[in-house]
Formats: sequence, structure tokens, C-alpha cells
Amino acid sequence: MGREGEDLASQKWLLFLIAWKGKKLDPSYFRKNILKRILDEKLVEADGKGFKATEAGRALLSPGARAALNRPVDFDELEPSVQWAIDKRLGILDWDGS
Repeated sequence: MGREGEDLASQKWLLFLIAWKGKKLDPSYFRKNILKRILDEKLVEADGKGFKATEAGRALLSPGARAALNRPVDFDELEPSVQWAIDKRLGILDWDGS
């Protein structure tokens, strides 16, 4: 993947995290140029307390990513079996080992 593709993937990942976790996201984790780009393109907006995805930003997410926005904010801290149950309910399991 070239630099441009890597930047696009980084933009979409940051956009997803902002849409999902919003104000709980620590933006220092990401390169500032990626955050600046999605702010400039009006895909996210800063509200003084953090960031949130705009409607234009949410529209760029894949259907699976939009469904994943319905996960609880603490999803990554839950037991794997609970995560699977949530993803199954949301219709976004990408693999079923049963």
C-alpha cells in the first residue's frame, strides 16, 4: 500500500473512532496531519470537548462500520464472548467459528 492509500486508511480509521468514541478519544494517538485533513474536509468537527463525526463523515463509513457505531463505548474492554454477541446482534460478525 502506497503512502496515499495508507493515509486514506488512517483517515477512515480515525473517522470511525471519532464517530464511535467521540469525546473519549485521545487525538494525540494519531498523526496531526491526518486529523487536520479530516477536519479540513469537514468529516469531523471539534466542539471544545473533543471531536465528533459529521453526517458527511458518517456517510463515508462502510455499512459494517456504521453498524459498529452501535457498539458500547467500552466494547474493547468487554469479554470476547460478549463482544461476539454484540456483533452478532448488530449483524457484523466477519467470521463465525461454529
